[in-house]
Amino acid sequence: MPMCLRMIRLVLLVLWFIPMLFYGFYLYTVYRKPAKNFGIGARVWGSGIARIINLTVRVHGDIKQVSGLVVANHLSYLDILAFASILRLRFAPKSDLASWPVIGWFLTMSRPIWVNRSSRQASVRTMNEFLETLKLGMSVVVFPEGTSSDGKHGVLPLKSTPFESAVVGGYMVNPVLIRYEEDNDGTVCWYGDMTFLPHVWSVLGRRRICAHVHILPQISSVGLSRKDLAKKTHEMMNVEYTRINSL
Repeated sequence: MPMCLRMIRLVLLVLWFIPMLFYGFYLYTVYRKPAKNFGIGARVWGSGIARIINLTVRVHGDIKQVSGLVVANHLSYLDILAFASILRLRFAPKSDLASWPVIGWFLTMSRPIWVNRSSRQASVRTMNEFLETLKLGMSVVVFPEGTSSDGKHGVLPLKSTPFESAVVGGYMVNPVLIRYEEDNDGTVCWYGDMTFLPHVWSVLGRRRICAHVHILPQISSVGLSRKDLAKKTHEMMNVEYTRINSL
């Protein structure tokens, strides 16, 4: 059954990618600058893929309050699909994801803010894109841990650079936590030295995947440095993640 399920899903994904190819190309060529349409586009393709792989997202908290800079922990590439299926937002992935098969292409079509920490100049350019997007009333989701984890040892320390835009623009920070229900089919988390394609093949064979997204209280950036804001956000996320996983 898992093999049959994988093949069916592969066919459905190909069929879904075809109209999304034209839709993404349309957005990419018509809108030269970031617009809310990109957030809508990301939600469309994210929701479609989530349905195909039977990814259910359960939201805990008021999703309507989510705005500004969305700060999330990072467990898997599935995080992108989970958030895209419930929120209109612009992603800020690491620049090396652009070379990934399929996912990299779709991220590119949604006009993400590619995070490149190779130089100070690149960091400044990223912050300016953050500010431009936030001024349009769009939310930006970042994964400041810098890498994915197994989700069993709390939230990793947060890099402070993504918080600069919130401090400069006076925007709220909206921490969110994601976790996955585990079962005997293997872990959904993708981390460490796990190989990408074998993990995807394993995920395609799962009957269902359930992600829980917890909306935490917003944090004001007023009067805080980016490092203090990152520290305050991390403390809240880590305490809440520990509480949630102890239930």
